[in-house]
Parts: sequence; structure tokens; C-alpha cells
Amino acid sequence: MTTFDVPRVGPVTVLIDERELPAAGLQLRYFSHAWYADGSDVAGDDLMLVTAFLRARGITNC
Repeated sequence: MTTFDVPRVGPVTVLIDERELPAAGLQLRYFSHAWYADGSDVAGDDLMLVTAFLRARGITNC
């Protein structure tokens, strides 16, 4: 798990997984869950902001 300070959302902890697809020469990084600092799930508009923030860093959502 990694914590990011996402603009307009604040600190968010994200579960990131990595998969290699050697035949295609790819390494995928994606997140499957995100939590606020208080432990509650990120949802709604905040989740869209977190998704965009992570995509800009090469991490997709699953």
C-alpha cells in the first residue's frame, strides 16, 4: 500500500498491484482499492480524482 497526497482530496492510501506480461513486453501497475486517512473507502467524485491522479503516474484501475 502506498499513500499519495491527491490534490482536492487529501491523503489517500492505495493498494497497488503489478503484473508482468513478458510475451507482450508489458508491466502493468493498477490499483484495486483506495482509502481516506480515516480508513473509509474513497468513492464518488473523489474516486474519479484519485483515478485521474494515478493514471497520470502510469497506474490504472482494475
